This record gives sequence, C-alpha cells and structure tokens, in this order.
Amino acid sequence: MERADKAVEILSEAGIKVGVSLLFGMGEGAAERQQLFSALECWRKTGSLITISMNWAVQHPLRNTVQGNEYTYLDWAVSPGPMLSLLRNFGESSEIYPIAGGTSPDEASVKDILQATTEIMAMPPAHPMQKQEADHVPGRGVA
Repeated sequence: MERADKAVEILSEAGIKVGVSLLFGMGEGAAERQQLFSALECWRKTGSLITISMNWAVQHPLRNTVQGNEYTYLDWAVSPGPMLSLLRNFGESSEIYPIAGGTSPDEASVKDILQATTEIMAMPPAHPMQKQEADHVPGRGVA
C-alpha cells in the first residue's frame, strides 16, 4: 500500500483526481480487504478519490490453460437469485468460473464490499474546492 499511497499523493499534489479499479476473488481475505478499504477511505477524505469500479477475477476461454479445458463456458456465469442483483455492481464476475487459485464470490463478501465502497464514496472530500460531484454507482464508476 505504500507505493499506492505515494502515487495518490503525487497525483493529488498535481491536482489530478484518482479513480481505482478493484479486483476481488484473488484469494484475499477479510483483513486484506479491510486494509484496502482503509486506504480508499483515506484517499476519499483527502479529496483524491473520485470513483471506484469493481471486478471479480474470472477465467476466460483460451486464457487459462490450467483449467480452461474443464469448462465449455456455455453456462450462465451468475445464477438467477440474490447474487445476480449483487454482482451487477461488478463490471465482470462469475460464480462458476473463478481463476485458478481464486475464489468464487459469496453473498456475504459481496455485500460487505458493496457496503464498504458505497460508504466510502458517500464521504465528502475534505477539500470543498477540490470536490467533484460524482454520482457513484458501484462497479460502474461515475454515472
């Protein structure tokens, strides 16, 4: 996080706003996510962070030779039900095609991520003159 903090600091000093794209499902746990959310909160409070988009790591046909032959990729990636409405907030996601070594999204984790990112983006930036009004839609960035 130190490199990311430094990059955001440099961009902020230059008057450049920051948007981040987050990738979940890489095997990270709740502690790593909380560390990430703390950094995002800090960047938002300083007025640097203006948008967040999210993805869940998924396999792609012909890209993952380790598991690529196990799937025909004909099944819908997200089943109907509560996960469908939750995962629509992610630019890319799948319940059944996780990357090798990754994890499929579960309802509790996705809800926690959505709640955290929505709360962060609801925070007003610390510097009113730097504030850009942005309608945050999780997973879709600035609307």
